[in-house]
Amino acid sequence: MRTDTASFGYLLPHDGRLKQGSWIVATDDVELHEPEAVPDWSYHVPIRVGVDIEVDLRGLRSDCGLPADAVVRGGIAWHSDHTNLRGLLCVKTLIDGQNEFSETLPGPDLGGRLHLGVQVLLASAGAQADPLAPQRPGSLLWTGEPFITELDGYASRLRVLPLDFASAGVAGGRRALWHVQLSTTELAASSAGSLTVHLNTGHPRVAELLDSPGTPAAADLMRMIQTDVTRQVAQAGLRQGSSELGLRFEAETLGGMVQRVLDRAFPSMSVGEVETLWLNDPGEWEAQLQVLWGVEDE
Repeated sequence: MRTDTASFGYLLPHDGRLKQGSWIVATDDVELHEPEAVPDWSYHVPIRVGVDIEVDLRGLRSDCGLPADAVVRGGIAWHSDHTNLRGLLCVKTLIDGQNEFSETLPGPDLGGRLHLGVQVLLASAGAQADPLAPQRPGSLLWTGEPFITELDGYASRLRVLPLDFASAGVAGGRRALWHVQLSTTELAASSAGSLTVHLNTGHPRVAELLDSPGTPAAADLMRMIQTDVTRQVAQAGLRQGSSELGLRFEAETLGGMVQRVLDRAFPSMSVGEVETLWLNDPGEWEAQLQVLWGVEDE
């Protein structure tokens, strides 16, 4: 993909100087090639992304009016539309020929649609660049074809808000690790607007989770949080009664979230049977939810 020269004011590489390969999106369990969605994803699962580009470096420099000592770098640009976090990963100096990029994104930074792209930037214009050549470090020379994948699963629709409970007054300022806020039990309401998970940055275990999300301890804590959120969401839906939950809800609604949780945790049971189990044997009901997020492997 070539960027319009007029909008940048400097020379850019011709079409064909850079060729992008296919995207790889992977978890610990599966490697997918340009998937429309990553199924059953949750916040404790990091995502590894990778792509390669073939570069005619000599031709690129010539097209841009750059000398042989000019340094050009590339990296993976990413953006999560749920957390609104973004960045540039795996930045490296380009070589002539094949250039591979691969990096792992922490699960807590993600959610919703994950936007990926390759950016090629000027690092140094060298000693004798053409007057029309890009001059400033960081000047954008090329962007690859954008790619979007959906991080599927109800966890991708949760709003996670890290804050200090003591300063914000959440949960009475207590030293809790997390707090689940459900603003409505209306099943037709938007799940993203109804449910917020607060993480207490004042607690050392949460601080460790946010600083080092890829550690086994962080994964354990995220599984506990997921199980608790799942329990509270499912119970909120079951309190409305099986007749209400038997209606059809859109995926992005609270009712759709509850139905998805129950379908995964109790695949062979009807909503009425799940409700009966919850009322008559809450311990067994709880145990099946733990299995859903792998707590039995602790």
